[in-house]
Amino acid sequence: MTNETITQKQLSERVQIYAQSYLSALDETLNRFYGSTLEELQTLGGEIKLPLYHKKIGKDLFLAVFQSDRDFFLFFTNPKIGKHITYNAIGDPKFDEDWSAAFPQNKKYDSILSLLEIQRPDILDEVSVGGTTFLSLDDVSLKNNGKSHGRSKGQYYGSLAEIDIVDRRREKQVNDIRASFRTRYLAMKENKKTPQKRGYDFEALWREVLNHYGWNTRKTKRRGEENDFTAMFGSQHILGEVRWEQQPITADQVRAFVAKLIPRTHSVGLMIALAGYDEGAMQTAREHVKAGNAIVMFDTRYIESIILEEKDPGELFQLELRNVYDFLYEDKKDA
Repeated sequence: MTNETITQKQLSERVQIYAQSYLSALDETLNRFYGSTLEELQTLGGEIKLPLYHKKIGKDLFLAVFQSDRDFFLFFTNPKIGKHITYNAIGDPKFDEDWSAAFPQNKKYDSILSLLEIQRPDILDEVSVGGTTFLSLDDVSLKNNGKSHGRSKGQYYGSLAEIDIVDRRREKQVNDIRASFRTRYLAMKENKKTPQKRGYDFEALWREVLNHYGWNTRKTKRRGEENDFTAMFGSQHILGEVRWEQQPITADQVRAFVAKLIPRTHSVGLMIALAGYDEGAMQTAREHVKAGNAIVMFDTRYIESIILEEKDPGELFQLELRNVYDFLYEDKKDA
């Protein structure tokens, strides 16, 4: 049999032989060499992007084929197409050597899809093979071609899976870390620890949270700064204080914090207080901004947005720091 004599029915039958061998080899390659990777991907959750893996012809996918004297395109289509499609262009002068060699590849591709009456979203994957003798091979050679091509695709899928699994592991690690933050924080809210112990634990949790989001924190070692830390966020040096108390922070507590901030020139203060701040504390903080000592103040809203809702503390910090300075300028303008 030659390409010049192949009929529509024969073309369809031979494509089936090739495609079945192709899919079988693809599955075998993935199962044999990448099985453990695929199993781990499944346990990590999420979609495994292997569109032809474990797919059955006529059930999970259908075949759309275009064959001319010099071009063979096989498209594995999604099941909603509901039928196999064959376009036999062998001997058709419209698809001569000049069309095959000179027609821009993307325009050729779109032209073939139009002839097959399918669209790009319908395609799960595809095979294209040049030459005039591909489908005129005997059955054994045709199966061997399908096997060889299917193995190559299986290796390609496997390499993608090995790249994907690195991202999935990292994602799981991040999710596990953030889940542990939530668990520890909620446990603190219910635990009857001494205020001092709870304060130490809360400060330690916050340093871990900030480090997780890329802040470089360091525990301060000065006497009287047991709940304090320093951090680098980008190029910004920060002095932070964490407080878990029953009553809102007062003006005196803000002044005490500012006293520690003043010697650290070019530093910004970050106060993290579960009970929030009374009006005197807010007013005192604003007054010290005018003296060049800016303080960002996180209360329960920000604490729980970061720990429970996984909001980025850096984004919230920048937003609040801008608000601190905007308030200063607006205050001057209205004075």
